[in-house]
Amino acid sequence: ILNSAYTNLEAKGIVPVFERAGVYSILLDDKVVYIGKSHNILYRMAQHYAGMQRLSNHKYRVLSEARRYGH
Repeated sequence: ILNSAYTNLEAKGIVPVFERAGVYSILLDDKVVYIGKSHNILYRMAQHYAGMQRLSNHKYRVLSEARRYGH
């Protein structure tokens, strides 16, 4: 799941911008619900997307539920 999420993000053309270290945030209804840092933001984003698909952690269940209801 992680590789397909990473490939999907690559296909959207965001590799040059996010394949580097930095701080990122996850927004829900235009509100910051999570702030993180990573050595490779693109890879970390892929981990978050994969986690939402697997529902492997409470935060991913919450994000997946919110996404399902259009938030």
